[in-house]
Amino acid sequence: MNSAKEPQNWMTYSGSYSGQRFSKLDQINTGNAHSIVAKWVYQTAATGKVEATPLVVDGILYATAQDDRAFALDARTGPPDLDVSAATARGYSPCCGR
Repeated sequence: MNSAKEPQNWMTYSGSYSGQRFSKLDQINTGNAHSIVAKWVYQTAATGKVEATPLVVDGILYATAQDDRAFALDARTGPPDLDVSAATARGYSPCCGR
């Protein structure tokens, strides 16, 4: 309910319930944005698009991918804490492709 009071977290689709999609964090600004570099990359092991907004809570990035997959990654270093397929978790395989 107080997501706006935790700017280090991105707990909803728009970051907070105000829907402004704005972060109050100021570590990245017009003076240093040019020096941003990728620190890690995560392969979802599925082809196609990832269209859902990732959420970040307490340094863990939660996201979904194709084929009913969900994963949780350490946002600082990238290694997965959780990578699960809903089909595997439920014990069945979907039929007939995507």
